[in-house]
Amino acid sequence: MRMYIKHNSFFLIPLFLIAMSSYGQRRLFIAAGQSNSVGMADSSLSVIVPKGQAYEFKYNNCQLVPLKDPVGEARLNFEPAHTGSLWPSFARSYFALCSREVVIIPAARGGSSCSRMAELGNMGTWDSAGKIPLLAGAVRKAKSAELLLHQSVNGIIWLQGERDANAIFAKQVTAKEYAACLISVIRRFRKGLGYQVPFYIVLTGNQRGKEPAGNEMVRQEQRKVAEDIPAVYIVYQNTPYFEKLHLMKDFVHYNQKALNQMGKEIAQKIYSLESVK
Repeated sequence: MRMYIKHNSFFLIPLFLIAMSSYGQRRLFIAAGQSNSVGMADSSLSVIVPKGQAYEFKYNNCQLVPLKDPVGEARLNFEPAHTGSLWPSFARSYFALCSREVVIIPAARGGSSCSRMAELGNMGTWDSAGKIPLLAGAVRKAKSAELLLHQSVNGIIWLQGERDANAIFAKQVTAKEYAACLISVIRRFRKGLGYQVPFYIVLTGNQRGKEPAGNEMVRQEQRKVAEDIPAVYIVYQNTPYFEKLHLMKDFVHYNQKALNQMGKEIAQKIYSLESVK
């Protein structure tokens, strides 16, 4: 059976032609975490990606579509951006550095926790169990993309931690329990995908009007995990300063200026890490 992917929303092109034309050039990234990974900003201010530079993998129809906001889809308990995200900025910046097409595999849900002890209502968790476990769906989506494109995921970009920060401050979870869950997330991603995929962490920011102690404990543990686990890296650290820099949309979400800036700097950091391997 010959497989096709939809290209630029106009043509159906045989899979083997796509694979041959861009073999070794395309880069696949899972965009995982909670609402700031989903994107809660303004698509009218989002970066425009030129034709042929980046795509989004759509699980619903198992196809690639040109990357533009709102990125994401309401499948496998994940969410689309409401309405702007950092992913167009990331993809355009990454392509500018190495001329490699980028495929984003969105897998994020607003309010999702790392630990099931921090899971709130129907917001989901990345833990091994809970009301709405998310990690198996992310692996399933990623493996569908790999099967379609005949190549492996090149990295997981992780923006998550506010929900667990609140739970730590409320003494529902300890910082060490959060760290153990984050390590479990990394290991289960790698087990599910079948290889040691690089894991790129964006440090969790603060929340306006809330005591930052829980958020700082999350950041401390994120740094420790990156130091202790191979191929885990901190790729963005400025989120705690966003309120002073007027880069917040509301008490917890980053505005589009912030997301565009983050996307560019995350791309630069990941490219620099890949270049020294």
